[in-house]
Amino acid sequence: MWLERVLNDLKIAYHVPVISGDKEGKVSITKLHGSISFIHKKPQDPAAFSINYDSDYLEGSPEDFEVKMADLDQNTPIIPLIPPAGDGERLNKTWAYKLRLEAMGKAESLKSGDKVVLCGLSYWHVDRREIDEVLIRIPDDVELAFINPTPPETFDAVLTSLFKHYEHYSSVERYVGGTCYA
Repeated sequence: MWLERVLNDLKIAYHVPVISGDKEGKVSITKLHGSISFIHKKPQDPAAFSINYDSDYLEGSPEDFEVKMADLDQNTPIIPLIPPAGDGERLNKTWAYKLRLEAMGKAESLKSGDKVVLCGLSYWHVDRREIDEVLIRIPDDVELAFINPTPPETFDAVLTSLFKHYEHYSSVERYVGGTCYA
């Protein structure tokens, strides 16, 4: 949500494919592992909340969610964040699977010189398979920026080895639209 808030403040149009369904906006934000801003359209009554151990809380199609920037404390039946073991592939009709396909498709559509910005990404063992599947589809000559105050060393090493034009920024103040501020 940090990125969306920055874009809103700068009045730059963006879209969040798969979940919001729209395709308008200069910036496309693909959230491979979900987001706290993805809110289920049918909130539960907090008084009626109970844990159903017979249900898989990850089964939600993208149409079940909307992107919200406020009122994020709703009690929802599904919280679309990180699929188990980072494996959205096996949950093939869910938000996780469709976001995974979207990210891989976007990676494959990139061309030499395109700008790619990664923000605050983790690279734990449960994330690596899906993240690596996306990274290997990105051409090695894109302009890749990674914004994270404390990047995982392993991830930084992977990005350094994969991309010819890779730069790490510790904050957004140092990276704005391709311009580096000291």
